[in-house]
Amino acid sequence: MLEQVRAQVMAMPGTAPYPDAKTAMAAYSWWKSWFTDDISIATRLAAWQTPMSFHYGTLDSQANADRQRAAAGPIASRARFTIHPDRGHTLGPHVLLGPIDEAIADKIADEVAAVRCGQ
Repeated sequence: MLEQVRAQVMAMPGTAPYPDAKTAMAAYSWWKSWFTDDISIATRLAAWQTPMSFHYGTLDSQANADRQRAAAGPIASRARFTIHPDRGHTLGPHVLLGPIDEAIADKIADEVAAVRCGQ
């Protein structure tokens, strides 16, 4: 199955809208990078000299918070990991689908504002 999906993705032009023109969220070049990029996310993030904040839900069906924290490696010392009980991948009540819990969205917005203002 993975090879079929990979073949379909790689056959698309990189400039084509993903997933389609009606509901485009990126170019296919972004989706292709998931199959071709061999540099880990932790390695890429290590080059960013900025505070980082990661939010995970305990019901997340896509990303396990403990594994993500363990994989953080060189960024762990300047990263904040927040776990939200009974929230999924999009920090809403479903394991995968949104919408995000409004209180969590407000908390994240407050964190970003505090960093931007140097607090």
